[in-house]
Amino acid sequence: MAPAQRTGSGVSVTEQGDTLPALVTVDWLKDRIGSPGLVLLDARVTREFPPGGVKRYVAAPARYQDEGHIPGAVFADVVSALSDPATGLNFTLPGTTALRDAFQALGVNAHSTIVAYDDDTGVWAARIWWLLRASGHRHVAVLNGGLKAWVREGGDLAHGPSPTPTPGDFEPADPRAAFVPLPDVERLSASSSSDTLLCALDHDVFTGERPSGAARDGHIPGSQSFPYSELLDEDGLIDPARVAPALAATSIAPSEAVVTYCGGGITACGVALALVAAGHQQVRIYDGSLQEWAADGSRPVEAGA
Repeated sequence: MAPAQRTGSGVSVTEQGDTLPALVTVDWLKDRIGSPGLVLLDARVTREFPPGGVKRYVAAPARYQDEGHIPGAVFADVVSALSDPATGLNFTLPGTTALRDAFQALGVNAHSTIVAYDDDTGVWAARIWWLLRASGHRHVAVLNGGLKAWVREGGDLAHGPSPTPTPGDFEPADPRAAFVPLPDVERLSASSSSDTLLCALDHDVFTGERPSGAARDGHIPGSQSFPYSELLDEDGLIDPARVAPALAATSIAPSEAVVTYCGGGITACGVALALVAAGHQQVRIYDGSLQEWAADGSRPVEAGA
């Protein structure tokens, strides 16, 4: 990254045209809090387990308000506003108009520097990062370690409801080129394409030993196990240095394009983030993931390693 420009109140965000890494540190963010052009997005999501029901995910604005958030952050609803409920699947890519409306409502401008975070493993923030990246906004990053790292390293917290920012002017490009539709995944699964399918779920979910939450347990035939959890260090930070050994354990050459998937297209974004942070740029995501693949009994699902 080019040297940061110092201002009277600290260090400014990077100038347009500078390189913003896919991952930024707590120290990086502390130096830039309050800088003009910086948009902080809080992507927290809560898992709910209704009695006798199926696990579900809901956006967590109450936790943003009551438990605290990074000062200046705006709450971003990954579950609803940044997904398309009409598909019948969780978290699927919305249309370009819906993306424009959602990101502009969050105050995103064409020249904003955007940093997303969550308080989980980073996958929800990675989903926002991927949506913006796929839509042509390259000045976006994820806070490595999220809110937990921020608190652990002495960052202040603010409380109260999310502000209503001045609407932004970001006009997203068509993001679909960054995603792989079902027919293409079917062809990848059935052939020896140069694109390689990577399953981001834990290995025991890949093998079918632990339920995935999909209609059938296991993995897409032809895919390889590439658990996101194994790319995190003991503090829950993405460690790009773990990516190369993980790739070396597969049959993937460094120059090959990869397609990541998981249960619902979220953890797949975490793997995509780690890959890009490690310099592996040829990545796309199968958005429907196992929730779509396994729902049709005519598509095979494999168990075992």
